[in-house]
Amino acid sequence: YIHSCCTSENQPSYGWMKQVYSIFNRKYKKNLKKLYVVHPSWVVKTVLWFAQAFVSKKFWRKVTYVERLFDLFDHVDRNETVIPEFSFEEDRKINGEYAH
Repeated sequence: YIHSCCTSENQPSYGWMKQVYSIFNRKYKKNLKKLYVVHPSWVVKTVLWFAQAFVSKKFWRKVTYVERLFDLFDHVDRNETVIPEFSFEEDRKINGEYAH
């Protein structure tokens, strides 16, 4: 999940996140290896924290917050991941220049 450039007007609500989670059946949730949350805001972290009441502890072990895209590429092959340019721009704005 890429949270770059989200504002209060366009970020997902708690209800929406809960609904999305309920759409996936148990088999999919069980097979999910990791959920990376890129550029999380304190609002997203808070919403996800409240969601802990509805989500299994095993699922929470799969959630990883990533503050920099460079760190994401330590876990995910950049050539196999589509990341919008605005995320790179936001990353440079937040974290400064670095080698992509």
